[in-house]
Amino acid sequence: MKKIYLLLIGLILFTNIGSVQALSNSKYATNQPVKNILSEGVTEEIIIHDAGRMIDYVEAIYTISEDYEGDIKIVSGIFDALSEAYGYLPGDSIKVKIKVVNNSKHEYNYVDKSFILATEDLEGYNLELVEGTYGFNNKPIYEPFAPHRTANKAIQELYGVASTSKVTSAMVSDEALDAKLKEIGYQGVEELNLYYLDFYNEYYKTDVEKLEDFDAKVISAIFNGNCLFVKESNVEIVELGYNYWYNKLFAMAFEGEEVNDQNMQNYAIGSYMRNKDLGNNYFKEAFTNLKSTETKELTNAYLKINGLYTTNAYMNYNFSAYLEFSLDMKEEEKPVIDEGEIVPPDTGIN
Repeated sequence: MKKIYLLLIGLILFTNIGSVQALSNSKYATNQPVKNILSEGVTEEIIIHDAGRMIDYVEAIYTISEDYEGDIKIVSGIFDALSEAYGYLPGDSIKVKIKVVNNSKHEYNYVDKSFILATEDLEGYNLELVEGTYGFNNKPIYEPFAPHRTANKAIQELYGVASTSKVTSAMVSDEALDAKLKEIGYQGVEELNLYYLDFYNEYYKTDVEKLEDFDAKVISAIFNGNCLFVKESNVEIVELGYNYWYNKLFAMAFEGEEVNDQNMQNYAIGSYMRNKDLGNNYFKEAFTNLKSTETKELTNAYLKINGLYTTNAYMNYNFSAYLEFSLDMKEEEKPVIDEGEIVPPDTGIN
C-alpha cells in the first residue's frame, strides 16, 4: 500500500503505509478495479531523479527476461518509490517516465484500454474504518484517509469568534461540537454536515442540497482555516474530503494537455477510473509493436497536486493509488507449407 502525507505548511511527503455496482451516492461514483500483480519474469527498477529539494522525475524500468513466454501485466511500484522520496508543496508536479526493455524473442503490443490509474483497495490492511462511509469507488473509507477538521468560517461562527486562530483543537472534538450543535437545534455532530450546508448556502447565497454540490471554491472553504489535527468523523464530510481529493486535487496528465487548478477534475484519478479512454492513446503509442531486443518508453506523463484548492484539511493526509497496463505477445506467423497436389485416398469404390 502506498500513502502520501500532505503538509500544506510544510511539504507533501510520500510514505508507505469483481467490480459491483457502486454503493456510493457521489456524483463521482464508479467501481474499484481489481489490481493485478507484476508478471513473473519481468523485473522492475524505480529510479528517483532529484532536482534540489524536490524530485525532477521518477523513472520506472521494466525488463522482460530472455526466456519469457506469454502475455504481460505491468503493475507499477512508482507510488512505493515516491513514498520514500522528498515532499511536495501543493501545485508541484512530478514527471513520470515508464520504460519497457524487451529481451525476449517475442514481439509485444499494448492491450487497448488496459491502462489503469486508480485508487487502491485497502481491505486487508487492518486499518480502522470510518463507520458508515463509502468513497466514490464503492469502498469503505479508513480513518487515515479522512480529512482533518479545520477552523473554518462555519466553526468560527458556531463559537462566536472572529478568526481561525481563536479556535482550538478541543473546540472541534466530537464531544464539543456535539454539544454546541445541539444548542442551536441540530441533532449533534452527526449533523455537522447539515450545519455546514445551511451555513455555506447562506454565506455564498446558494441553494445546494448536499455538500458535494457546492463548487470548488466553497468546498475548499469548508476545508480551509487552521488545521487542528482532529480527524473528521461526520460521514458526509469524510466522504466529501475523500472524493474531492481523488476527483479534483490529485491528477495525472500528459505534456500538451492544458491542465490547471480549475480543470484538474478532468484529469483526476477518479476520471481515469470512469473513462477508459483517458490516457489510453499515450500508452498505445508508446508500447505498440515492441519488438524483440527493443526498448520503448513513455516520457510525457506527470502527476500533479492542485495548488489553488488543496487546503489545510489535507495536512498529513494519507492517500494511495496504483498504475498498471498489459502487453500481449504477438502470435508468430506459421510458415506456409507447399504440400503439392492433394490426391484423395483410394477407397476401392469406382
